[in-house]
Amino acid sequence: MTVTNLCQTLANHLDKTRKSLQEACDELELPIDLIDESSLDQYIVECSHCGIWTKTPRWDQDDFPVCKLCFTLVGG
Repeated sequence: MTVTNLCQTLANHLDKTRKSLQEACDELELPIDLIDESSLDQYIVECSHCGIWTKTPRWDQDDFPVCKLCFTLVGG
């Protein structure tokens, strides 16, 4: 599995959850040491407010990634 495929698979599994990276890797039976977090950031990030993983982050005033709900509630 290529890095791109691995990141896309992991991003799809994490999207809209609060799972840890370890939990997702365990569920997908992937060794966590294969994951390059900087590559994963191109596909999905964790909301800095609520901890939900999102593929479509917005950025708050401090330039932190936030999910759509938190952006709506807290503002940008």
